[in-house]
Amino acid sequence: MLSMKLPGLLVYYGQIQMSNSMSLFRVYTSLCVYHKDMSVNQMIEVLEYEPSRSNETSDKHKASACIYTTKDEIESVDLDRHLEYLISHLKDIFKRVGTGNKHGFHSTVSVFWEAPSVSCGGPTLGSKYMKFFGDLGIDFWFDFWIE
Repeated sequence: MLSMKLPGLLVYYGQIQMSNSMSLFRVYTSLCVYHKDMSVNQMIEVLEYEPSRSNETSDKHKASACIYTTKDEIESVDLDRHLEYLISHLKDIFKRVGTGNKHGFHSTVSVFWEAPSVSCGGPTLGSKYMKFFGDLGIDFWFDFWIE
């Protein structure tokens, strides 16, 4: 297995393992489903799944939103584990919100990634996930926080 030692980190190809001398950084993903004309309750009725959190259309929010997140669900810094969790737990929702969906939903997947320094590298989005979400027309955006 390919590995190298960096201050405070032991890095293996494909994953990062934090040593005890450095605080653990955070990773989580969220499927964000939006609709301009539906209320959150109407969205939940169609999606048939209760969101982790939601927002109604308002002056601040241009569309209602149902957000399904891995935050507080998975204790891992491995992006793949978070994406697998979303896909396995929300597979029926993905069928309803993908490209050409008859309900008029717009969806994105956000990745929150917090690291203790810039030397930690960054998350990798593998071709398996790019294809899965690309075929559904679901875009990704990354929210990076470096201390």
